[in-house]
Amino acid sequence: MKVYLLLLLPFCLNGGTIEKIKPVATFNVEVSEPSDIQYDEELKSFWIVSDNGVLKECDLEGKSLRKAGFKGIDFEGVEIVGDYVLAMNETNRKVHFFDKKSLKLEKTIQLSYGGGRNKGFESIAFNEKKQQYYLFTEKDPSYLFIYNKSFQLENQIELFISSDISSARWYDGKLWLLSDEDRQIYLLDDSYKVVKTYEIPVINPEGIAFVNGDLYVVSDDFEKMYVFKTLK
Repeated sequence: MKVYLLLLLPFCLNGGTIEKIKPVATFNVEVSEPSDIQYDEELKSFWIVSDNGVLKECDLEGKSLRKAGFKGIDFEGVEIVGDYVLAMNETNRKVHFFDKKSLKLEKTIQLSYGGGRNKGFESIAFNEKKQQYYLFTEKDPSYLFIYNKSFQLENQIELFISSDISSARWYDGKLWLLSDEDRQIYLLDDSYKVVKTYEIPVINPEGIAFVNGDLYVVSDDFEKMYVFKTLK
């Protein structure tokens, strides 16, 4: 009888392979309950929002540099578009535009989405090439809402990728999603299908950002920032 050996590779149920990665550095974050993070290439610093409705600029080790005077209710997503820092308020479905230099609140966009107070938009990303905003609901269900630059709704897509979606980033021409509950990061293709999955040993990961290819993840519960080397 012939015996055949099969090489089994870890595969994700939603497609692609799974790679376990470990952090190379960890920093405390001077933001209470950080819920999202984005890197500012111009200022060489991070913008971090919190569940307490606070927006802060922090250095690359998580130390606070500046804080916006306006305080929201529940900031869950942050993005940089031109001269503005956008903070997304899940509870009241608002997107606040802060001037990067002055940190003054310049304008607010009111969006429409039903459900409970904690069932609004969980994350935001901006596709510079297409000039589109990608907004995501966390779960039950997870939706991708695509808005144009004027925040007019262009498309709505239900996603079946993970237990939840807690953060989204458009980086290097690709869309990346983070699952808090699954502790995984997903690289998507143009049809919003998973190409690659990264498993991270971080409890309650709430936000992701990229700095020269390196991945930064913030933990809400532990108020820490984890650094991972360039993803391949």
